[in-house]
Amino acid sequence: MRRAYATTETAHPFYTKYFNEMKRRIEISLKAHYATSLREVLEILKPEKIDYFVFSKKRFYPEALEKERYFEPLNALVQKLTSKDYKSYAYKELPTAVDLNVNSYLVFKDEHSAVVDMKELEKYLEIQS
Repeated sequence: MRRAYATTETAHPFYTKYFNEMKRRIEISLKAHYATSLREVLEILKPEKIDYFVFSKKRFYPEALEKERYFEPLNALVQKLTSKDYKSYAYKELPTAVDLNVNSYLVFKDEHSAVVDMKELEKYLEIQS
């Protein structure tokens, strides 16, 4: 029932204006996914009015970061974003388990994904400041 902001399945280069918007959105999504802090994730996504953001856990293993590739023209961006130490990504700041009493911004986490409520993350970061 929720609309996706961008997915690679929607990035078709056949329509120039449409593809340019999808490319912009995918770049934003990639920058958020590989951000180095939760504050940076918020700064990237807040102007886009994103409600929930999904992190893919398996993409943060050292071997996955080394092998990460993307279709052109986004591969250069992905290579740059994934070149950092695996411990330096915002994903690593997420709690290991969902505890809505402590970290209400993490609404779901399993062996594949973690879902962050962006409004709750903003509240959490304001309290931490």
